[in-house]
Amino acid sequence: MTNDLSTHLQAGISRFERGRYREALLAANTLLAAAPEESHAWELRCEALTRLLRFDEAIEAATQVERFASNNPQQVAAALRYKGFALQRLKRYAEAATAYHGALERTPVGPDQTYAWTNLSACLLRLKRAAEALEASQRAIASDATDPQAWLCHAGSLEALGRRRQAVDALERAIALDPYHPDAALAWVGALLYLGRIRRAWRAFGEVRARWGGITTRRNERRYGPASLYNPHR
Repeated sequence: MTNDLSTHLQAGISRFERGRYREALLAANTLLAAAPEESHAWELRCEALTRLLRFDEAIEAATQVERFASNNPQQVAAALRYKGFALQRLKRYAEAATAYHGALERTPVGPDQTYAWTNLSACLLRLKRAAEALEASQRAIASDATDPQAWLCHAGSLEALGRRRQAVDALERAIALDPYHPDAALAWVGALLYLGRIRRAWRAFGEVRARWGGITTRRNERRYGPASLYNPHR
């Protein structure tokens, strides 16, 4: 990559990091017009398209990253996580699971691995493969036991296997880690009601209302980012 192209790429990345996704996409497209095999430009295009919720195009961009960065496992892993996320949002769960498996094969232990295991668990749950979803959620928790999304997926897997009391425990763990998590809080109240623990459910509902205050779903979406099944995208 020439110095001019490198400077243009850095400018596009800077715009992306500041939330100016359309400008970042324009920068990526300009780069690709000059260097159509530049994998970093395809990666920037993929990221920008994902943030703009243009998932079909993001999947194609991720595929191009795989093609042109085949000797860079870290870059391919990032592309596969974006690809999995886009496929998940399009409800193409089997394909998303395949993408996450590919990412995990190339991802070292850390937040990115936790993210992939968590989203893989969510996809497997949608595919009604609860036992596999449970295993994936356990791997996510082993990677980072402080991630509320991992505990939320763990709870969903336990509930699907009929282990509802354990699911409640997992939901309470998720809420302890993030008291303002909307999905975990609502699932917690619902699970308590299902178990017939009416008084506990009523107290839990009061706690949820007190925690949320004026927080709206839209504000929580901004907090967690444009995300997958449970908004874990970071």
